[in-house]
Amino acid sequence: MGELGFMLAGAVLSSVGQQISSVILGQIMLQWDFNDDLKKMKATLDSVTAVLEDAEKQSIKEASVRRWLKNLKDAAYDISDMIDEFDADTQGIQPAEQMSTLKKGLLQLATMVPCLTVGPKIKLTNKMKALRQQLKEIKYQRSFLLNTSPSVNGLNIPDERATSSTVDKTVIVGRNEEIKTIIKSLSKSMVDDFTVFPIYGIGGIGKTTLAKMVYSDTLFKDYSRVWVYVSQIFDSNKIGNSIISQLSEEESQLTEQQMIHTRLANLLAEKKVLIVLDDLWEDEGSRLDKLKDMLKVGEGSKQTARMHYYDDVTLLTMHDLVHDLARSVMADEILDSSTQDNANKSSCRYALLNDCTKPLESYIYSPANIKALRFLNCWKLGLHDDTFSSAKHIRVLDLSECCIQKLPDSIGHLKQLRYLNAPGVQDDRIPDCITKLLKLMYLRLRGSYTILALPESIGEMEGLVKGIPEAMGGLTKLQFLNLSNCHNIFEDGLHIRTKISGLENVKSIEEVQLIKLKKKQKLDRLELRWSGLRRSFVDDMELLGELVPPISLRDIDIVDCVGTKLPAWLTDIARYLPNLVCVTLRQLGKCSSLPPLGRLPNLEKLTLAKMHGITKIGVDFCGGPRAFPQLKEFYLHDMGGLELWNTTFSYSGDVLSEFMFPKLQKLEIYWCDRLTLTPHPPRVEKWDIKHSDMVLSSWGESAPDTVASCSSPTVTALNVQPRVNQYYPRLPLREWRLLNHLPHLNGLKITDCIDLTISAEIIGALSSLQSLALLNDHGNIQLLPDWSAQLTPLKELVISGYEMKESQEGISYPTPLQALALSRCQNMTAMLNSKLKISGCNGIKSLPDGIQELTKLEHLEISRCPELKKWCELEVNQRKLAHVEQKKIYR
Repeated sequence: MGELGFMLAGAVLSSVGQQISSVILGQIMLQWDFNDDLKKMKATLDSVTAVLEDAEKQSIKEASVRRWLKNLKDAAYDISDMIDEFDADTQGIQPAEQMSTLKKGLLQLATMVPCLTVGPKIKLTNKMKALRQQLKEIKYQRSFLLNTSPSVNGLNIPDERATSSTVDKTVIVGRNEEIKTIIKSLSKSMVDDFTVFPIYGIGGIGKTTLAKMVYSDTLFKDYSRVWVYVSQIFDSNKIGNSIISQLSEEESQLTEQQMIHTRLANLLAEKKVLIVLDDLWEDEGSRLDKLKDMLKVGEGSKQTARMHYYDDVTLLTMHDLVHDLARSVMADEILDSSTQDNANKSSCRYALLNDCTKPLESYIYSPANIKALRFLNCWKLGLHDDTFSSAKHIRVLDLSECCIQKLPDSIGHLKQLRYLNAPGVQDDRIPDCITKLLKLMYLRLRGSYTILALPESIGEMEGLVKGIPEAMGGLTKLQFLNLSNCHNIFEDGLHIRTKISGLENVKSIEEVQLIKLKKKQKLDRLELRWSGLRRSFVDDMELLGELVPPISLRDIDIVDCVGTKLPAWLTDIARYLPNLVCVTLRQLGKCSSLPPLGRLPNLEKLTLAKMHGITKIGVDFCGGPRAFPQLKEFYLHDMGGLELWNTTFSYSGDVLSEFMFPKLQKLEIYWCDRLTLTPHPPRVEKWDIKHSDMVLSSWGESAPDTVASCSSPTVTALNVQPRVNQYYPRLPLREWRLLNHLPHLNGLKITDCIDLTISAEIIGALSSLQSLALLNDHGNIQLLPDWSAQLTPLKELVISGYEMKESQEGISYPTPLQALALSRCQNMTAMLNSKLKISGCNGIKSLPDGIQELTKLEHLEISRCPELKKWCELEVNQRKLAHVEQKKIYR
């Protein structure tokens, strides 16, 4: 237990020492030169640290060490608070070259009026002198004896840390997995002549006990076993003599290393030996190498050495046992109001409280000592205005489980605060005093949906600006934010995504100029959004012109920007944003022209939506030859004014045209009522057309092939949902002249087509079709068209919401049909083939009598067909389905 206490005290002293060094080097004292006082304080700290290191290597009674360590830690904390307090008081003072004339004049006045400078100087000097004297007294008031050798006045002092291999396994709980891991590792290494297996960790976590368990394991029953307690005083002769004594069963007191090596060579030769070196502190490489050389002298022997290092700590996991141990060591510093053991409240520095309506004084005698405070389970309790105002040295404040009607103004007094977690603030403002927290590094306001504005000077909080994007998460009603001086606001992550909405509320161009968006080079994705129904203070396009993104941007989304003339960075977008991969332009209602997006060399995804002022997509959209070289996805949604799309173009008088999108894989055209395409369908793998009937019907005879050769495939999959509306004429399938221009189409999906009558010309155009889906999700079940059986190459057929008449039962579907899926269908038993899936077809009560003759039927899946399920469960019908290898029948 004492070991952990020493380590914690040492850590506090080390931190304070670094603090003082930083102050000396940084010269934060401005015109008050306290460097001499600080250096004296640092020297005193160093001497106390040396005493601490000596004490750490001794065996000391718990009562005496705890009292001394407590006094030492308290003094170190007081020094840290003093430095932080003075640092906070001077942090806001600017260097003279950055001051205005008025501020320089005030500073000169302060130096001329003694009372303005002498007071703080005397206060700090006196406090520093008192603390330095306190440290000296602590150094000399220790009640325990420090010695540097194992004897005093010739008398041996027993080492209370000494261990042996004896262990009572009945009282050991846990560690089974760790023991298995060590045994497994040692088993694998038994083929080696010499193995070293170190066990690392801080004191008190059970390393010695773990070694004892391994030492006594049956794996080493044929080994000669040696246990050596090394201690913090490394003596290789002592270690060697101990090994000799245990192996020979005779006491050895050899003094010459050569004699020890010779004796060990004889004892270790041709033997299997397990040696445990417990409590080994030595970290000097040369000494450890000599120790290993000494243990390797037995030629042909097999030895396993377990070395217990104490202070060479690697990555540890804080198990429950260690957590409890740490809490017991820091018991006087932690206050948990949910427990009863809170008698000593004077030294508390970390508090977990369950009532945020009371001031800290009701819990703690000295609130100024608190470093971290968290409230638990206070969802229904309102935060008291003075709950934490007296904790002037607090660093961490967590209000995540409080009901925060409003952040109290007293929060501005917490000048040492680094971390503030205050989600769900219900007020519409954050108090301006929060900008006084110049050391604040983390601010979380997530879920504070009612906040309308953040303080104007929040950008001057140099430590916080890197946390602003996280802090603003969920501030959906935020209307005003001044981010001037936020030089690093977007610099934390590798890929930053930012949404700037409510741009209609910007009062002047100067507000957005302060953001300097172009300099945020780690910005990866940007959304710029205006709201729909509003009155702007600044012209939208003029404002957009000032929001020039950084050249690193890969994804941009511009929404609801009203204006006709695009800004310069959009009309020359390839020069400003050459790295763009995804572009979305939505609700730019008055814009009548498109930027030359075809010049973007890396563009892969493009969406144009609700741009009703756009009437034509043509050569200007391409911006030059070899346009859209990488575009894979193009989405046209709700383009009510769009009438014409020239899918090919020629540039600078070329005879041959080229396709606009040579590598297109997916095309969506939704709700484009007036759109027609010419002269060819685009080259694309998958094409979805929804409520855009003119795209289907406005085709005549095939145009001459004047298109340059292209390796991209033509349309192979088409998904169509025609408009179903009483105010629009219904477009029958026979008028889908687009199908005449898709000779390589092998997949067709038709949804909610009321009129499936077809022409011989269309049937001929579908000669290469291999997959057909007819889905009737709009209304009542319809009659299945006869032509579905005339598609001879068809291999897959999906039907939903259709039925067959009795006169159609004789229809024979093509033998290549390999898969059939039926849903919400009736009387479809004539369509069975090699793979059959029937779902939700209540009208089908049985399979045809000749089902056993369908020898190619290999897979049958039936779901949500209760009558058909009963039929399949009958024994006589199970024999009919015996030849089907895979049967899945559900409710």
